[in-house]
Amino acid sequence: MKPIVNTTKTVLDRNLPIATKNRPVARIGSSNPLAPKPGNGAKHRILVVDDEKPIADSLVFLLNHEGFMATAAYSGEEAQRSAAGNPVHLLISDVMMPGVNGVESAIQICKVSPACKVILFSGHEDAPALVERAKGEGYNFELIQKPLHPQELLSKLRIALAR
Repeated sequence: MKPIVNTTKTVLDRNLPIATKNRPVARIGSSNPLAPKPGNGAKHRILVVDDEKPIADSLVFLLNHEGFMATAAYSGEEAQRSAAGNPVHLLISDVMMPGVNGVESAIQICKVSPACKVILFSGHEDAPALVERAKGEGYNFELIQKPLHPQELLSKLRIALAR
């Protein structure tokens, strides 16, 4: 399994301190460069979906650090239950997951949250066909190929939320 988000590289790219056993990173609210950036997008609810928990959690960490309000779901079914209770402004989801795939889940979530923007990601060769089929049904989902680069994802996310 190849991780799609290299949090170590992201931290190093930003010259941020890395927590170690003997040197923990400061708490949120201090002069901690790892503290979330206020007001960047906290009014938008972002749902991150991936059946690989470390990937979903890494993306949620990145987005929350950037000032967004992100939560994770670990299956298409869980994502749909989460969206049924709270409107979703942006869905970021893996396409190929057991059970309900990311495209099917995105369609159902968009029915509950019609203004929801969708960014899908996948490294699977069948993913583009699934996204094209959804376009034929009137859904305009963006597809990013794995591996994801954090800055590319953040850029596409900001563009999607600005629309």
